[in-house]
Amino acid sequence: MPSTPQRRSHTGRSYRQFPTKDALATAYVQGRADAWFARMRQAAEEPATAAGKLMAVFGVLAADAGATDPNQLADELLIVLNGAYATAAVLDGATFGQRAVRLARLLIDDACPRLQAPATGSTIR
Repeated sequence: MPSTPQRRSHTGRSYRQFPTKDALATAYVQGRADAWFARMRQAAEEPATAAGKLMAVFGVLAADAGATDPNQLADELLIVLNGAYATAAVLDGATFGQRAVRLARLLIDDACPRLQAPATGSTIR
């Protein structure tokens, strides 16, 4: 009786291109990271000033996070960032850096309702 050819899955072909599962996972994660950074670079290309570049990146991130008003969240995050830089230059940078992160989390939680867990209301991180 003639044998039938074995069907190979797409996954099987992917594994043959990488020596280990770790190498495959690393390549996947690296590809995702490269695409993300390319998107951020593209967003920051047009603005001429550093503040404009930050606003563009914050705007993309805020929109991706589902902010109800991405531009407002981008503005608020830039204020927090600028305040953290200014404060850290003259006071304890570590302490005020932690406070800036906490404030940014509060702003993000408020602006991005879809990041809230439905049952508890706690933020998904």
